[in-house]
Amino acid sequence: MTADGKPVYPDVAAAVKPTAFAPGKIIGTGTMKPIDYLVALAEGKVPPPSNLNIKTIQQQQESMAFRFHFVQYAQRRAADWKARGFTETLVDFPTLNARSKFWGDDQRAGFQNWEDIDDIRNPLNERQGINERIMLRELLAAR
Repeated sequence: MTADGKPVYPDVAAAVKPTAFAPGKIIGTGTMKPIDYLVALAEGKVPPPSNLNIKTIQQQQESMAFRFHFVQYAQRRAADWKARGFTETLVDFPTLNARSKFWGDDQRAGFQNWEDIDDIRNPLNERQGINERIMLRELLAAR
């Protein structure tokens, strides 16, 4: 759904029966169950929405996965260096933030915000960015 509560994909809304897509937001004027529409779409029995493109699917919720992936990368990098006989101490955000030179307070605050993340999930009552990126990856891999 768009910010003003309209369906991002009108073709989908026209195909599926009235369905709650968000609390209090019923979308759909067709006859198909949403799950049956998705099966038909996946099997090529219905055409993709006419406006399905990278622009419409790129409007994703921010994901907290960077917090996870950076630390994973830094720790693996340190282990690779250790295997070669070198010591690398950059293994997490506190170390990165302590060693970094930021161009301004806004950048420093941004990286400190990443350091402060305790949970990879967005607040539970909000959209989750990780699953949206998984769906985008699968969509782009299928093309």
